[in-house]
Amino acid sequence: MLLTTAVGGLGLNLTGADTVIFVEHDWNPSKDLQAMDRAHRIGQLRTVNVYRLITENSVEEQIMNLQAFKLYLATTVLTPENKSLCEMDTQHLFDRLMAHNDDRVSRETRTVDQFALLDDLEACYEAEYNLDTFLSRLKSN
Repeated sequence: MLLTTAVGGLGLNLTGADTVIFVEHDWNPSKDLQAMDRAHRIGQLRTVNVYRLITENSVEEQIMNLQAFKLYLATTVLTPENKSLCEMDTQHLFDRLMAHNDDRVSRETRTVDQFALLDDLEACYEAEYNLDTFLSRLKSN
């Protein structure tokens, strides 16, 4: 049976299948995981093999890298101690995301890095959503 991820990931229990081959990938890693889980249902007696067809230096490779980043971010931010972002203040969120950096970095340096990160994000936002820049791009096209 040949199904897209969107169709194969919703509402079907494919216990008769023991091989899942992804030829397309979703930006949302949960959708791919759900599609894989359709073959891992109660009643499955065989080992399920999952394969991903990815072309080097292609959009699929970029999507897989983005999926890996999103999964890393989700496991880093959401832990059993804080099941929602509502329970986490901004400083704790920054600390969780910066934890992979060198542990020898002092707290002062980390705070400076956070402000630099915020400044960079604000500059990117201004560049992306500046009305004058947008209008000039429209005129040039």
